[in-house]
Amino acid sequence: MNKKKGLLAILIILILDLFGTAAMLKIYPQFSIEKEALLGRNFENLKDFSVSEEGLLTSESEDPWIYYPFGEPVNIRFLSVKVSDVQGTETMAQVYLMPSQGLRMMKLKDGVLSAGFGLSQGCINVGGIRLDLATDAEAALRVEKAVINSRPAVILDAQRLLAFAFLVFGLIFAELLGWRRIVRERKEKPILLIGAFQAVLKLTLLWIIRKPLMEQGGTDYHHILWWMALLGLECFCIAALQLGAGRFKKSMLGYHALILPYAFTAFSLAELLSMKSFQYGL
Repeated sequence: MNKKKGLLAILIILILDLFGTAAMLKIYPQFSIEKEALLGRNFENLKDFSVSEEGLLTSESEDPWIYYPFGEPVNIRFLSVKVSDVQGTETMAQVYLMPSQGLRMMKLKDGVLSAGFGLSQGCINVGGIRLDLATDAEAALRVEKAVINSRPAVILDAQRLLAFAFLVFGLIFAELLGWRRIVRERKEKPILLIGAFQAVLKLTLLWIIRKPLMEQGGTDYHHILWWMALLGLECFCIAALQLGAGRFKKSMLGYHALILPYAFTAFSLAELLSMKSFQYGL
């Protein structure tokens, strides 16, 4: 019987994953913008870029860009731009969604420059993209093409969202088990203030996950620090609830289990209060 329930649960998860991934792929379809279209027929999409006969773009100011308007509004979850022959001093590249001006920033280098966008960056009904590929007047590069909503990236993002949904569901389930044990064995009523506090924590976690955890292409870690702090606090509250319910009350291991979520929360809050962006060795 337990095996059948387990297989049924796995089947339900797979079906949800399949439909969720298919919905993400439909909302964010993949398409490519080739070099000629990206630059414009007569290079009308360029601002402060000169183009050599070999197709090398050279910056003529500290604020050059490529602006590509879409004929119809599109949804952009991921944007990647392939560049090569990068020359000049080290510079940063910035990618904007227009008209929301949702921004992602990364180091300009040979290869693929990738950026992910969430709802808070205006990824729905995007009218165009602006590629600020240099912040130095001497920079030069080639732009090969741009890819909107790479299928592998969208599929991985769907798995991330599904995993986070099950994480929140697991936290809710663990909390309900604790309250059930308190009501049944200790004959105590749930404390509404504590329940409301943990509900707010879960809603805040859902609110934070709406956009990528690391801002500015992975150079700003404040968002992921807030996520870590809230997740650690939520896990600490649930572990304390289980101890209060008496499930691990006589076990030293149960009390020591509080150390991990406490350390998780304390580290994140310490970094946030220091007003610094911890680099995690990257």
